[in-house]
Amino acid sequence: MTRMVRHRGLSLIDAVITLVVLGAVTTPIAAGIVSLSRGALQNYREAAIRGELVYEAERLFALPFSSLSVGTTNTSVALPGGTETLSVVVSLDDYDGDASNDAEFMKVVVSLDGREITFFRSDWKQ
Repeated sequence: MTRMVRHRGLSLIDAVITLVVLGAVTTPIAAGIVSLSRGALQNYREAAIRGELVYEAERLFALPFSSLSVGTTNTSVALPGGTETLSVVVSLDDYDGDASNDAEFMKVVVSLDGREITFFRSDWKQ
């Protein structure tokens, strides 16, 4: 009497099929995870940019009018994903519409990475 010996385990074909199925399932999952992390970093960067802009605008708005000087100031700011330049431009502006800039009225533009906040300052007493 001959006994058939049956071997248990994976054959080469079973192993290849298993790897193909795992690859087909894990590849989209991995791509989704990378996409989510990239989006989260972008959102974090946007929030950091807005925070820096608002902080600088509020700081400048709180300063006395006499301490603001006309000109451009550039500052390096560390953000998630790299360093950018924070630019502050203070210029005289025309308040009364007579086509000449008024010494007691300034326009302040704070910009960072393509976004900006603009506000006006004056030395008028309230």
